[in-house]
Amino acid sequence: MPMSPRLLRPRQTGFSPKSISGLVGWWDASVTSSLAQLSTGSTAVSADNDPVGYWADQSGNGRNLTQATNNNRPTYNTNVINGRPVINFDGLNDALLASFTLTQPIHYFLAWRFDSSYVSGNPRAFDGATGNSMSFFRSSSSQLALFAGTSSRTANVSDAEATAFNVMEIQANRSSTNLLYNGANRNGNTGDIGTNAPNGIYLGVFGNGFSNPGDVSFAEVLIYSRILESAESARVRKYLGSKYGISTT
Repeated sequence: MPMSPRLLRPRQTGFSPKSISGLVGWWDASVTSSLAQLSTGSTAVSADNDPVGYWADQSGNGRNLTQATNNNRPTYNTNVINGRPVINFDGLNDALLASFTLTQPIHYFLAWRFDSSYVSGNPRAFDGATGNSMSFFRSSSSQLALFAGTSSRTANVSDAEATAFNVMEIQANRSSTNLLYNGANRNGNTGDIGTNAPNGIYLGVFGNGFSNPGDVSFAEVLIYSRILESAESARVRKYLGSKYGISTT
C-alpha cells in the first residue's frame, strides 16, 4: 500500500531571521529575557512601564543596545500589538545605543510606529553612531526620510500610516536606496543618500547627542549587512507581518 503524500510532506518549522545570511543585529521586544532595567543587563524587565536599559541582540553577535542614564531609558509596554509588547521611546530624551562596524549596503526591517502625529522638525526613528551617519526620521506629515551624508531619500507615508504599526523596510545603498512600507515601494524621490557608515544604531535619537528625539515604539528591529534578494525580503516581511498582525505584500 503506497504511503500517503501527507506523510511524505516535510513538517513545517518556524522561520528564524538567522536562516538568512548577513544578519548583524536583531532585537525582539517579545523575548522578555533579552531585556533588563539596567545597562549592565541586571534587574529583569517584567512589568508594564518598567524602564529598559538593556536590550540583548538575538543575532548572536553580541550587539546589545544599552542606556546607562536612568532618565534616558525607554519603557517596556505590554500587550500593545497583536498581544505582544513594545519598547516605547517618549520623544523627549529616550535612546538605546549600540556601536559596531556597519557599512553600506544595509538592509533594515522595523516592526514599529510613531506614537503621535507629526508636529514639526525631524524626529528620529534611528540614526547611526554619529549624527546623520544613517538617519531615519519624519521630515513632514506625509513623508519619512533617510539621510547618510548627501541627500534625503524620502518615502511617501501619510501621518495615519506612520502612526499605525507597520513593517518598514530600508534598503540603504547610496543611489539604489529603497524605502518600503509593508512591502510596497514608497520612494518619493531619487538621489544618493551618501556614503556614511553608521557603525551602529541609535534608536530614538539623532546620533550626535540626544537631539531630535522621536516618540516611537519598536516591537522588533532587524539589520542585515547586505541587500536581501526579493524572495528573502518577502520571507522576513511575512514573518514580521504574521507575528504582529500586519498585512504585508
